[in-house]
Amino acid sequence: MNVDCPRGVKAVVTLQLQVKIQNKWKNRGDPKKRALKSGRSKSTNVRLKCHSHRNTVWRGMVDVDLIGMPDTPKKGYGYSTKIPCRR
Repeated sequence: MNVDCPRGVKAVVTLQLQVKIQNKWKNRGDPKKRALKSGRSKSTNVRLKCHSHRNTVWRGMVDVDLIGMPDTPKKGYGYSTKIPCRR
């Protein structure tokens, strides 16, 4: 259970995969949005198909917008990882 949000607070969670090309992060695929409610065990994910097996650095970006509550425009970024997948 999330202790930072009051029970029943709704949020729109946006996930976006990003790839590092020439030292710049580029969005890949369409962002995925899902409405979630605090206190629930629901989650969301995003996937893309690889076009080649060339080593590429990837990360995920997460943006959480609380419905009816002020929140910052900050986004969260996952750890970058190199995998054999290029899109």
